[in-house]
Amino acid sequence: MRRKPTTFATCEFNGTKKIIFGLPGNPVSATVTTHLFVLPACRKLGGFTNPMYTLVKAVVRQQINISSRCVIDFLALLNSSCSHSD
Repeated sequence: MRRKPTTFATCEFNGTKKIIFGLPGNPVSATVTTHLFVLPACRKLGGFTNPMYTLVKAVVRQQINISSRCVIDFLALLNSSCSHSD
């Protein structure tokens, strides 16, 4: 497995500071890196006072079996368990 670093840099182009993110080549790694670093940086630049995700603590009341469809099963469980109020 090749390990590629994640890069964050700034440079000046035509008198304006530009931000550069270098992401890993693996699609899953790139997605995770985007959620951990790029999106919070964009939120901070956009003026959010707290650019990180909101953490929600939850207790699972039934066993979740790990399968190849684990994420889909878990999201379906969350979707069916949540109540939304407008």
